[in-house]
Amino acid sequence: MNNKILLANLSRIILFVLLQVLVLKQIPMELAGYHLMVFLYPVLLILLPLRMPKIGLLLTAFVLGLVLDSFYDSPGVHAGASVFTVFIRNFVFRIMDVDTDNVRISVASREYIGTGRFLRLVAVLLFFHILVYYIYDVFTFVYFKEIIVKTMGSFVVSMLLVLPVSFIFGFRR
Repeated sequence: MNNKILLANLSRIILFVLLQVLVLKQIPMELAGYHLMVFLYPVLLILLPLRMPKIGLLLTAFVLGLVLDSFYDSPGVHAGASVFTVFIRNFVFRIMDVDTDNVRISVASREYIGTGRFLRLVAVLLFFHILVYYIYDVFTFVYFKEIIVKTMGSFVVSMLLVLPVSFIFGFRR
């Protein structure tokens, strides 16, 4: 990975973490009496370079998760969900028939996969990220209803934010 790509990814990570912690964390939302969260940072994990070594992906996700955990007072929850997301990322790409050898999954790339496919990839990975986050958060299936309500509510709100952010960062077909 050359320095230009590394610098671009690092600046994107810093921007998304600041947005997540300083803005999105402060938005109070509830659904059926349950507190919801807006998740934007998992898009970073999806946009990491496809040819990045697996250990690099896992370490990046873990560190990003730990940074967010320190702001959210949720020891290991963001880190665990982030590591899970990058762990299943390439599997989801293969299932959704994305040629990872010839395509760059990037909102600023010249080689676009199309808005629809990009949003489907983000939707699948974001849904699993949020589901795993809430499962780790309560760490028991006794609160199954709470997990489902929070997952669905947070997923809808987060996806509504992903679309404009994708276009702000220049993703288009």
